[in-house]
Amino acid sequence: MRRHHLAAVTALAALVPAGAAVASVPPDTEPVMGTADSAPADTGMATAPAPSMPADTSVGSAPVGEAAPAPAGAVTVFDDEGNEVASIAVGAIEPGWVDYDPDNAPDEGREYLRVTVTVTSMVTEDTFGVAMDDFVLQDAHGFLDTADNVATAAQAENDEEIVEEADLANGESVELALTFEVDPAVGGQSVFYQPDEDRLVDVTEVA
Repeated sequence: MRRHHLAAVTALAALVPAGAAVASVPPDTEPVMGTADSAPADTGMATAPAPSMPADTSVGSAPVGEAAPAPAGAVTVFDDEGNEVASIAVGAIEPGWVDYDPDNAPDEGREYLRVTVTVTSMVTEDTFGVAMDDFVLQDAHGFLDTADNVATAAQAENDEEIVEEADLANGESVELALTFEVDPAVGGQSVFYQPDEDRLVDVTEVA
């Protein structure tokens, strides 16, 4: 093996222009593998990357005695003392919604407007109560209509129970699918949260 190695070095020297320096391995020493100055041999095999840990997507609860933060873009609900008690985030807004149970179709000449909201409790003591009928729609003529619970065709077929109200501890949330019956010639304008007569929270515009 050493004889072949020396012949290769001699052939290489013949190809190098005169005066150029050529590094060679002394004849009576074998090259040392695995040192810091030597590159690993290319075996043609791809090296698998080191396994990575999955990102932590869990949502932690708020510390005891502290209110859970409101999601970005959500509307904040206050109590009569100015404390933040809940947040309302708007999801899908679906005018002319048609994926309803055929047994609960809108009246003739009218259609459904569907708005999905997620309510998150921010209270630090007790719970925050919320229900579908706490939400109202104002149409383009100024009239108000209370949200109703209308099952989808799939929910009705599977006899699925739909959440209409909830009592939420700090950091807990519930998604409510609010359905309003509107005159398509008039259309909806805004959705409000109205848990009592003296409080009205502007949730979103739907026009």
